[in-house]
Amino acid sequence: MKLRLILIGLAVLAAAILPTAASAAGSPDVSRGTFLSLPPDLSTGYLEGHYPHKDPKHPNATYRHRPLRTATAHGVDRPNGEPFTIPAGDLCDFAVTIRSWGKVPWWDWTNKQGDLVYSVSNPQLVDKFSANGKSFWSIDEGWDYLWYNRDDTIFVEGTGTHLWVHDKHRKFRQYGTWHLLDSPDGLLYEKYFHDRTSVWDGTRAQAERKICQFLS
Repeated sequence: MKLRLILIGLAVLAAAILPTAASAAGSPDVSRGTFLSLPPDLSTGYLEGHYPHKDPKHPNATYRHRPLRTATAHGVDRPNGEPFTIPAGDLCDFAVTIRSWGKVPWWDWTNKQGDLVYSVSNPQLVDKFSANGKSFWSIDEGWDYLWYNRDDTIFVEGTGTHLWVHDKHRKFRQYGTWHLLDSPDGLLYEKYFHDRTSVWDGTRAQAERKICQFLS
């Protein structure tokens, strides 16, 4: 689950979430929404061997996609709805609980010293955010690619759906490809790609504020 926790922090604590998936209340088996098929150009097969956009902090960095079969280790995490609580002050002024169901296939590459240099995950999750007696549903689906720089920053290329909350009371969508550069001190860079597959209602910071607004 270590990769999942990294992605939660990078992708608005769910990183990476699909339509028809919001519900103000209900049991885990009700109103979860449905998964959508990703466009073919957002598959890992298309991206292998492709060089993504470089971040401005590391102009000489080589962020290359690697074939999944060359990974040092791989597996599948299967969240079963166990609560994960974000303390008050880390996302909102109040604590927020996230519960996830589904699976997250992942692949890790390490160097000779055993340090992570590259990771890939393919979340296929249904997430429920709860606080103050309120909740909403979202779905996390797509591909996430992480490169670990020597200065402890992490460059991320995420594809698919990152946050999608949509019902008659609330609406916010982040769908498509984005690039993030995260550090121990916070987000250093973000870029959102606008094309026929992308829908963006705001930046990561705006999404975080929306989450708090929906649950306050």
